Amino acid sequence: MAKIRPLAERDLSEAQRIVRRAFGTFMGVPDLDNFWTDFDYVYGRFGAEHTASFAADQDGTLAGVNFATNWGSVGFFGPLCFEPLQRLGCNSEAGQSGGFLTPVGCHTWGATGITIYLENDGRLEHAQQMAGHEFPRTTKLYDRTKDEITLSEVERIRL
Repeated sequence: MAKIRPLAERDLSEAQRIVRRAFGTFMGVPDLDNFWTDFDYVYGRFGAEHTASFAADQDGTLAGVNFATNWGSVGFFGPLCFEPLQRLGCNSEAGQSGGFLTPVGCHTWGATGITIYLENDGRLEHAQQMAGHEFPRTTKLYDRTKDEITLSEVERIRL
């Protein structure tokens, strides 16, 4: 079981690597080790006074990171980034035994939160600000409002 603790300065290099690999996995990037090497995601958030940074340790090894951001009256939790399950000594069956029927990536929760926010008449610009994205196109990657498939659409499948 993972232990949650505050992210420490000594963790930042490994946390940055975990975030890069998590985002790269989510985006289907073939070379995870060279993805976003010129992009700071962790250091800036770690140093921001309106952000709390968390670490998840598994067997004494940094296995995941998360950030909680407070923008006045609005709070945002994420992104939640973990090492791939295989590196933690798990396999796909172990992941499925957690009750997930489909793979759950590091940004599943962020996409869920942004989608719910937009479905409730939230504005993309505000979601972008809450998520800390520099560009609207990044925030749009998390918008799943068009992904809903109705039962009537599924029933059109004829076998």
